[in-house]
Amino acid sequence: MRSSGFGPGDGAALTELHGVTDRLFGGRLGSTPALDDETIAESKTSLGDSKFDEVIGELENLLLDSDFVDLQNRFFDRHYREFTDEEENKLVYMDIFKSYTDVIESFISVYIKKRLSWFSMPEFLEMLRSKQAEEMSGDVFDVLASIGDFTAFKELIMDYKHEKEGKTLDFSDLLSVRYIKS
Repeated sequence: MRSSGFGPGDGAALTELHGVTDRLFGGRLGSTPALDDETIAESKTSLGDSKFDEVIGELENLLLDSDFVDLQNRFFDRHYREFTDEEENKLVYMDIFKSYTDVIESFISVYIKKRLSWFSMPEFLEMLRSKQAEEMSGDVFDVLASIGDFTAFKELIMDYKHEKEGKTLDFSDLLSVRYIKS
């Protein structure tokens, strides 16, 4: 009889191994088919997708985190007056954008690293590059875009400015609530 290499005190390691094999082989441990290059590539892809989904889930939590909202609002509050509705961009915009990118990237990295010990910003950015545009929609991706894309950042800070200055549309008077007797 061949030894598995695990002893009586290795229950946690065996559980982890079974979890990995279940993810890779769909719970078919014991009836594992021969692996070819395509199967291995699919396993790596699904593991990568799983990691990507975990990070996105944490980013969704981050967007609701009061510390993040406060950080972003404080940053915008310090800088929104510099921005104008003119199409031509001032040189100072790029300095503000660089500062925003540094602050937000750092916060995101620390926040997610606390929750996902394996997280690596460069690895995550590589995952992002590999995704199709239709796979990336929603608030999380808007914030991520604002970090790497000056135009998205400018739109975000201009929205903040318009809201602060009362230049946004108010649709609250269009809502009417009535009690209907049945």
